[in-house]
Amino acid sequence: MDILTFFGRLHPLVVHLPIAFLPLAAIFHFAGNTERFAFLRKAIPWILVLTILSGITAVAFGLLLAQEGGFQPSALNTHKWLGIGACVLTVATLAAYWKGNTLLQGTLLLGSVGLIAATGHWGGGLTHGEDYLTQPLMGKTEEQVLALPSSPDSIFLYEHLIEPILAAKCYSCHNDTKQNGGLNMVSIEHLRTGGQGGTVLNSHARESELFARVVLPQSSTKFMPPKGDPLTFDEIQLLQWWLETGAKDSLLLAETEPNEEMKESLVKNYGVDLYEKPYVESVEVDPLPESTITALEEQGWKLNLLAQNNNLLEVRWGGGDLEASAINALTPAAGQVTWMDLSGLALEDEHLKALPAMPHLSRLNLSDNQLKGISLKILGQYSNLEALNLTNNPLEPAAIDGLNELKGLKRLYLWNTGLTMASLDELEPITEIVMD
Repeated sequence: MDILTFFGRLHPLVVHLPIAFLPLAAIFHFAGNTERFAFLRKAIPWILVLTILSGITAVAFGLLLAQEGGFQPSALNTHKWLGIGACVLTVATLAAYWKGNTLLQGTLLLGSVGLIAATGHWGGGLTHGEDYLTQPLMGKTEEQVLALPSSPDSIFLYEHLIEPILAAKCYSCHNDTKQNGGLNMVSIEHLRTGGQGGTVLNSHARESELFARVVLPQSSTKFMPPKGDPLTFDEIQLLQWWLETGAKDSLLLAETEPNEEMKESLVKNYGVDLYEKPYVESVEVDPLPESTITALEEQGWKLNLLAQNNNLLEVRWGGGDLEASAINALTPAAGQVTWMDLSGLALEDEHLKALPAMPHLSRLNLSDNQLKGISLKILGQYSNLEALNLTNNPLEPAAIDGLNELKGLKRLYLWNTGLTMASLDELEPITEIVMD
């Protein structure tokens, strides 16, 4: 048992006694100047005696606590000498009362109160950080959520996501004035320096002291943080991810490849959505004139608005046999078409040659037709085409050459097309190929 360490840790308890006694003495002094409360002045010397005894005890325990280390030396010295000075000035105040020197009594008493207040302020700075008292006045709190830039391209993983967690959960014990374990965490440079046990950062999170301490059982004496709210599950996940990306301060969120759990966490906790969005959610176009809509519907086209805010259209044929001339008639609406359904129309490859240039075409359904695939290269003009359905078409091996022209394709439906898995070996990688 380390009895000296035990008494040292009683310092925060004992130090509140002189902090309470001195203001009480000041209240009795000024109230005692009135006739009604003059009797209070008799108690002041005894209060000062209690102040001196508790103050000396607090100083002694404080000196023992300082031996544990982890405090910034200059701030510690200031706190120590202010405390000693407060004790000395209180002794002088007591002497003034014993000698009946009314001229000095009030002045010395106010000076003692001022010194004990300054001592308490510096003590609070040692344990909570030097700006602990002024944080609320500056509009800052430990619970403050840092406003994130609107784009992932501007969000730094350390500055915007990790540093606020460390500030809320770790800075009170690891700052410029108090460094438990010799560790200062207020900057990435200090973190890289580490503490008394060496480095705390490691790209293998489980081997990182910074990570290992926050996932210990809370009953462990090494669990961090030792007081206050522990890191949440999402914060621990985020810390682990940052460590495994190299614990860099210059890494942008857009440069990372988070897994599904991290994507969900970023959406839930920060409103940052890294999920890839369909093309239709990334573009807006002008509305198609009503006269054009009417003309196309009279020819047999069915037009549906996908959303009110982007004016993009889904089109399908509903007028019997589809001629190439009717397909080409879509040209006036080419800037609004994004989904097109030409399924079950007995189309042949020649029909594809009539398709107009549609810059926003993202989904094309050509299922249940008579396409052999020799004209699929024509679809290469649609750089935003994400999904293509060729189910139930008698495709020939030459169709592979045309499909390889579709650089942005993500989903390809090829059930019952005659193409074999062996023939697909020549197909460039696509996110999803459906064969059933």
